Amino acid sequence: MMFCQASFFGSGAYITGLLIHHFQPNIFLCMGTAVAGVALLALVFGYMGTLRIGSYCVLLTLAFNELIFFIAYQWKTLTEEATV
Repeated sequence: MMFCQASFFGSGAYITGLLIHHFQPNIFLCMGTAVAGVALLALVFGYMGTLRIGSYCVLLTLAFNELIFFIAYQWKTLTEEATV
Protein backbone atom coordinates (compact mmCIF):
# COMPACT_ATOMS: atom_id res chain seq x y z
CA MET A 1 0.00 0.00 0.00
CA MET A 2 1.38 3.39 -0.98
CA PHE A 3 0.29 6.74 0.38
CA CYS A 4 2.11 9.07 -2.00
CA GLN A 5 -0.35 9.22 -4.91
CA ALA A 6 -0.77 12.96 -4.42
CA SER A 7 2.99 13.37 -4.80
CA PHE A 8 2.87 11.73 -8.22
CA PHE A 9 -0.03 13.95 -9.29
CA GLY A 10 1.71 17.09 -7.99
CA SER A 11 5.05 16.14 -9.50
CA GLY A 12 3.44 15.66 -12.89
CA ALA A 13 1.77 19.05 -12.66
CA TYR A 14 5.02 20.70 -11.58
CA ILE A 15 7.03 19.07 -14.38
CA THR A 16 4.44 20.12 -16.96
CA GLY A 17 4.25 23.68 -15.62
CA LEU A 18 8.00 24.12 -15.44
CA LEU A 19 8.52 22.79 -18.97
CA ILE A 20 5.84 25.07 -20.37
CA HIS A 21 7.20 28.08 -18.47
CA HIS A 22 10.87 27.64 -19.34
CA PHE A 23 10.83 26.04 -22.78
CA GLN A 24 7.31 26.77 -24.16
CA PRO A 25 7.06 23.64 -26.32
CA ASN A 26 3.91 21.79 -27.32
CA ILE A 27 1.57 21.05 -24.37
CA PHE A 28 1.30 17.39 -25.33
CA LEU A 29 5.08 17.04 -25.37
CA CYS A 30 5.23 18.55 -21.88
CA MET A 31 2.53 16.22 -20.59
CA GLY A 32 4.26 13.19 -22.11
CA THR A 33 7.53 14.19 -20.51
CA ALA A 34 5.74 14.64 -17.17
CA VAL A 35 4.22 11.16 -17.44
CA ALA A 36 7.67 9.69 -18.12
CA GLY A 37 9.18 11.63 -15.19
CA VAL A 38 6.45 10.56 -12.79
CA ALA A 39 6.75 6.95 -13.99
CA LEU A 40 10.46 7.05 -13.18
CA LEU A 41 9.70 8.57 -9.77
CA ALA A 42 7.06 5.88 -9.11
CA LEU A 43 9.51 3.18 -10.14
CA VAL A 44 12.11 4.41 -7.64
CA PHE A 45 9.59 4.94 -4.83
CA GLY A 46 7.88 1.62 -5.56
CA TYR A 47 11.12 -0.34 -5.56
CA MET A 48 12.25 1.20 -2.29
CA GLY A 49 8.79 0.67 -0.78
CA THR A 50 8.70 -3.01 -1.68
CA LEU A 51 11.93 -3.61 0.20
CA ARG A 52 10.06 -2.99 3.47
CA ILE A 53 7.22 -4.96 5.03
CA GLY A 54 4.16 -3.82 6.96
CA SER A 55 4.11 -0.51 8.75
CA TYR A 56 7.66 0.30 7.60
CA CYS A 57 6.43 0.42 4.00
CA VAL A 58 3.58 2.73 4.98
CA LEU A 59 5.89 5.06 6.87
CA LEU A 60 8.38 5.08 4.01
CA THR A 61 5.73 6.10 1.50
CA LEU A 62 4.58 8.88 3.83
CA ALA A 63 8.20 10.02 4.03
CA PHE A 64 8.38 10.09 0.21
CA ASN A 65 5.24 12.22 0.21
CA GLU A 66 6.84 14.69 2.63
CA LEU A 67 10.04 14.70 0.54
CA ILE A 68 8.14 15.84 -2.54
CA PHE A 69 6.22 18.38 -0.44
CA PHE A 70 9.40 19.96 0.92
CA ILE A 71 11.06 20.01 -2.50
CA ALA A 72 8.05 21.87 -3.91
CA TYR A 73 7.92 24.43 -1.11
CA GLN A 74 11.56 24.87 -0.10
CA TRP A 75 13.58 24.70 -3.34
CA LYS A 76 13.06 28.38 -4.16
CA THR A 77 15.41 28.57 -7.15
CA LEU A 78 13.38 25.91 -8.95
CA THR A 79 9.85 26.78 -7.94
CA GLU A 80 9.81 30.57 -7.92
CA GLU A 81 10.06 32.84 -10.91
CA ALA A 82 13.12 35.06 -10.97
CA THR A 83 12.45 38.76 -10.62
CA VAL A 84 13.97 41.17 -13.08
